Amino acid sequence: MPVTTNATAVQADRVVFRLPAIGPEITGVRLWSEVPVASTTFTRGDDGWELSIPRPPAHRIEYLFRLTLADQDEPVTITDPTNQLRVAGVFGDHSWLPMPGYAEPSWLDAPRSNGTTRPWEFDTADGPVTGALWAPADAWRGSELPLLVSHDGTQMAQYGRLTGFIGAAIAARQLPPLRVLLLDPGPHRHARYAANPLYAKALATEIVPAVADR
Repeated sequence: MPVTTNATAVQADRVVFRLPAIGPEITGVRLWSEVPVASTTFTRGDDGWELSIPRPPAHRIEYLFRLTLADQDEPVTITDPTNQLRVAGVFGDHSWLPMPGYAEPSWLDAPRSNGTTRPWEFDTADGPVTGALWAPADAWRGSELPLLVSHDGTQMAQYGRLTGFIGAAIAARQLPPLRVLLLDPGPHRHARYAANPLYAKALATEIVPAVADR
């Protein structure tokens, strides 16, 4: 995994993050991680920057380094140059580390029910709402199937492989055949998803009924 000898590493009970000395313009390094950790502040040594923390109770850690530079007011966020493992996300690539015992979900390589995805656009009282409808390829158009509504749906399908998981669960008969409505948040995500009664009404009285009628 590491590409240098002075690299980030997972030890028996600790994780040691390392950033080799790049230049004197770096005045501070902090860890960004969605997993809570004991500390985020690196210390500077002769060979670069280092942060040693107890191994967190997680299967894997996705993280970034935030660099404070002498000549810039805002920190710069980078992936770990000593770790070649990357995962794509809405806000760009992240570095990630597997913890001892980590295994990828078995459904990633499992047989799955093929599906079809077609774009949808809804003209609602809360403005245009775009998305897509995924359905099993062998589902008859107009047949009654359960409907799963996923907000941030396109991103969930792209980065979380939602429809792949659903397809594998259907093939394994862990879920019945169903449709998945992948809804996009639009340009004002927080306003739309933050307990917005206008959007909630549009979802219940316009969007879902429109899908059910097709």
